[in-house]
Amino acid sequence: MEKTFSEAMDFRHACKIFDETKKINEQDLNFILEAGRKSPSSFGMEPWKFLVITNEELKAKIRPFCWDQIQITSCSHLIIILAAIEDVKPQIRRAYEKICKKRNASRKT
Repeated sequence: MEKTFSEAMDFRHACKIFDETKKINEQDLNFILEAGRKSPSSFGMEPWKFLVITNEELKAKIRPFCWDQIQITSCSHLIIILAAIEDVKPQIRRAYEKICKKRNASRKT
């Protein structure tokens, strides 16, 4: 799975059609989520959470908000990424100022 997943990430292709008869197994899903969890962000804040939606009715309710893309309802697991950008802005500013001070560099905003 790891090699296949890495190859898929290198391919960078947006899947438009899913085989609705197939489901991602729990081990593979956990590997994918862990890769997302470990993905770096600015200043190491990782201000995100992942929602995994498998309920068909809920996916159908979400679909209109996603430009009615069929992938939303045909996927076995819909993963929604929630990012708390506004919550980490003060922390990012403090970290940036600390780096500037340490490097004796001027802060440009």
